[in-house]
Amino acid sequence: MKRLRKEVRAMNHSVRLFAGLFKPNQEFQKLAASRKTEGLKWRFFLMMLVNSICTMFFYHAQTNGENTFTSIHVSGHLAGRMIAAFIGGLFEPFLFVLVLTFVYWIFFSDSGFRKIFVIQTYVYVIILINSVITALFMLAAHTSAAVSPLSLGMILPISRPGSFLREVLNNLSLFSVWIVVIQIVAFRKISKKSLAYTLAVVIILNVIGLIVNT
Repeated sequence: MKRLRKEVRAMNHSVRLFAGLFKPNQEFQKLAASRKTEGLKWRFFLMMLVNSICTMFFYHAQTNGENTFTSIHVSGHLAGRMIAAFIGGLFEPFLFVLVLTFVYWIFFSDSGFRKIFVIQTYVYVIILINSVITALFMLAAHTSAAVSPLSLGMILPISRPGSFLREVLNNLSLFSVWIVVIQIVAFRKISKKSLAYTLAVVIILNVIGLIVNT
């Protein structure tokens, strides 16, 4: 009986979001061999909560500009909209991951819906790390512009503000590359698709996502 329990546990994958981001080969190899996922629910809820706080902060900053960091008076109308932003931010991760899972499932159906959902959860963690860094940068620089300090728009200001190219560069950052790398490693571990196929699908879908998000 004990041996059977050990074998069942060995077939379960314990989700470790940060370990998967920095040791993707090991984590996704375990995911590929698993039949069940453990520890995702509470981690996902924590991710939703952090995203809500970031969403509320970005809304407040862009609504009030510099006053966000100095004024202690918040109108009832603004408070209501911030609560709405908080609630919207709470559901955004689930909807984002779910939609992304459906899209990638079309191309990697042999991987299974559950495993693809887990992979896209790692993707959203990277997005969330970028959001937290952006929020901290906004506080430090006293700015209301929600642009990642690691985006190409900040590093290479080669076009005028407000232009389409500048918006694309603002959304393209080191985190974008990190997402592509994680997805390629993950699908190479859990899918039987070729390397060329995986590279093409992941890169094209991320480029489309970048354009749609601009």
